[in-house]
Amino acid sequence: MCQWFGKKEGPNTQEAPLTSLIAMTSSTLPTGSASCPVRQSLSDHDGRYTYRVMFLPGRQFFPAETVSISRPSTPTITCTPSGRVTENNTVTCTCTTDNVGQPAGRLRWLRGSSDIIASSAPGGNKLELRQTLNRSDDGVQFRCRLDWSDKSETSTVYNASVGYPPSTSELTISPSSPSRPVTVSENSTVSFTCKATGGNPPSTMTLSDVTSTQRSGPSPLTFDLPAARCEHSGVYTCTGSNGYGQAVIDTASLHVLCSPRSASPITALNFIDKKVGTSFSVTAYPLSTLTFSYLGRSKNTTSSLKNLPDSITMDGSCEATSGIVHQSTCTITVYNVTSDEAAGIYQVNVSNTQGMTNAMFEVKYRAPVPPSEEPSSGNAAVIGGVVGAVVVAVIIAAVVFVVWKRRKGSDKEHSRSTAVRSWCSLSELFTHEMSTVTERKLS
Repeated sequence: MCQWFGKKEGPNTQEAPLTSLIAMTSSTLPTGSASCPVRQSLSDHDGRYTYRVMFLPGRQFFPAETVSISRPSTPTITCTPSGRVTENNTVTCTCTTDNVGQPAGRLRWLRGSSDIIASSAPGGNKLELRQTLNRSDDGVQFRCRLDWSDKSETSTVYNASVGYPPSTSELTISPSSPSRPVTVSENSTVSFTCKATGGNPPSTMTLSDVTSTQRSGPSPLTFDLPAARCEHSGVYTCTGSNGYGQAVIDTASLHVLCSPRSASPITALNFIDKKVGTSFSVTAYPLSTLTFSYLGRSKNTTSSLKNLPDSITMDGSCEATSGIVHQSTCTITVYNVTSDEAAGIYQVNVSNTQGMTNAMFEVKYRAPVPPSEEPSSGNAAVIGGVVGAVVVAVIIAAVVFVVWKRRKGSDKEHSRSTAVRSWCSLSELFTHEMSTVTERKLS
């Protein structure tokens, strides 16, 4: 049997047993030898402690062993960068202590409360941690602990804050529809909710409507239309961002059912002998169709609607403006007008499943000129030749007269002879021009 005793050095201290009698063991020792194992927590009080063992029978004491005990200091930490760290960036934290204790303790970095991720050698008073942070580390606590015997000293906590963008944006429209786009009746109350998933810090949402008006606020962002109009139809977008990036944009389409209303007047159609058309704008959803009626010859007519005259053919259709479902362009085409009976005032009825509107327009008719009454190209050539010859003759006559007047005093007979020759030349020229014109006509 054996028993351990110990005491702290210093005045007024007494030796005291550390254990009760314990059985000795010799399983790992040479024959005739034995050991007296003991496990004792270090004292919380600094100082020098002397330990010795007594063996029974015989109460023999073995030489004393002196141990110095010094309790370690609490470690401190510093981390760079401080505050929020962008994901996938590295934070560097340093743990230090002024005293590792005696016997020497060991520094350790812990993730959470107990997961040891780094350790120093015994006696080391500094331990660095380089940790790449991702979004799963956001909110995790890192701390430094100094282990000394069966005791420990723990530092303050580093709370990881990881900045990263939102992953998705989501836009919902209420009342909801089994599938997009969402279709509602005019004057219905419509609610929009724009929110983001993930992200640190929380996202600021931006909701854009069909007029490019933007509304911003924290997620979730809500917006209400108390009375939806046809003009509210279109694509709405929802975006979340938080300074670390932007989420994928979500879009939703709203279609507001509404009866047709014309956005532009219809101009008069002046029909001569070819197809003629006119266009006008319409606000409506769904797309409108066109039908036609004949009112009469005058704008002041009060007669009832009539079928189109047999002497006119009229078609019409509407086509939606690209990207704007409630705006369309309607076209009226008139052709095959065979008589003046087609002229007059017409009504176009613009309708869809939600209602109808109408407008009046005028068709004017001018009969085409018959081909027999139009000048032929041959006659035009003859007339042009005759006119040209007459003009040339007048010019020559004027020149001859002036020359004759200037010379009549010096040689009257010679001047008369020259004038006669000039008139003869003029006659020959005129005869030649007329012959040429006649030949052109015959050819």
